[in-house]
Amino acid sequence: FLLSMASVRLSQMGYISGWPRCFLRAGFLLPYYQLGVVYRKQEATFVRRKEPLVFVYMLLLLGIWLAAGKDGIIINVISGGYVGSPLLVTGVSVVAILLTAAVSEILTPAFAGNRLIHAIGRNTYSIMMHHGFVIFCINFCLYLLRVPGFDTEQFRKVLWYTYSWEEPRLRILYLAACIAIPVLLKHIADALLLKIPLKKE
Repeated sequence: FLLSMASVRLSQMGYISGWPRCFLRAGFLLPYYQLGVVYRKQEATFVRRKEPLVFVYMLLLLGIWLAAGKDGIIINVISGGYVGSPLLVTGVSVVAILLTAAVSEILTPAFAGNRLIHAIGRNTYSIMMHHGFVIFCINFCLYLLRVPGFDTEQFRKVLWYTYSWEEPRLRILYLAACIAIPVLLKHIADALLLKIPLKKE
């Protein structure tokens, strides 16, 4: 996690444009990928003690929040904007991930038969990899249609720009599309792959 803290510090020093931002963004996120690998290997231990761990994680988050003071902690990986000491920024990220995992384990029995949750859970990689492209495609269609109020300048400069149709709550349509389209495309791709005959040696 030293890599993550170093990335936060360098971003706070102003290295938030061009190629440095790409490397620092990866540097901040890679340790959490490794955390996922470790969690999977030690999953039995975490699952067995999930209830007391939730309490511990919440106490840790409270402690970090108090230590952060009035400025708090802000994490904006996309723009490289971080507020708070690198140690606290990294600490709150780790603890929040562990808390989310523990709560998810507790809620698992309640959603065990939910087809929507299963579909999302089986396609998290596809959703993660393609949601930005889905946002771009939606915006590109709106751009071609010359929809009134569509901010062309923001569309050209900001990947995550979302058009609100004068109603901010309608941005949830982007969320729905960013989940549904990657899941659908993955389903179609899997179906096509099953039809490809395997070459026997």
